Amino acid sequence: KFFEQNSQTKGGGNITAKEKAFVIKARKRMVTVGMNDRELAEKLNISRSYLSMIFSGSRAMTEEIRERIRLVLNI
Repeated sequence: KFFEQNSQTKGGGNITAKEKAFVIKARKRMVTVGMNDRELAEKLNISRSYLSMIFSGSRAMTEEIRERIRLVLNI
């Protein structure tokens, strides 16, 4: 389950449909290229736990992180 029913992030923002769609797309791409959370986090230079919080919706995804994910996963 990518997101909890309450879409409020600890950062105070709401998880948008666009963010949800991006996370789903990123997860699918990770499967396609055979990359796990640890590997993606290393390539993004963030902790695996922070990546998990972003993907679960408990932390807001910054534009910088979104762009880095796009570049690493080629999406």
